[in-house]
Amino acid sequence: FERGTWDGGVIEISSGGDFEDLGPKILSGRYNGTIRDFTSNPLIGRPGWVEGRLGIFQQVVVDLSSFAGKTVIIRFRIGTDQDGKGLGWYIDDLSLLGERVSCAPLAMEP
Repeated sequence: FERGTWDGGVIEISSGGDFEDLGPKILSGRYNGTIRDFTSNPLIGRPGWVEGRLGIFQQVVVDLSSFAGKTVIIRFRIGTDQDGKGLGWYIDDLSLLGERVSCAPLAMEP
């Protein structure tokens, strides 16, 4: 992301219907700002991870217990304004814990 709150990312989940923001279920590593509401960013006005900077990765823990027993799709959604000066979003070491967990990547949307 570029510095400031022009760009940002969120984590969302769907169990077959619309995607919902997992922000309220984040236990640690919460969103750190609100994405500016006067840009061309599709995530305008939403809480998210903002302030582009490279450094130490932050651990984020999300409570997914309310989705136990369901098949879900989890997505990391990035939104940028028209300038797109940042390097992107780095996500590393993703793990899901539970009794029966399987993961399969989906094709990226254009």
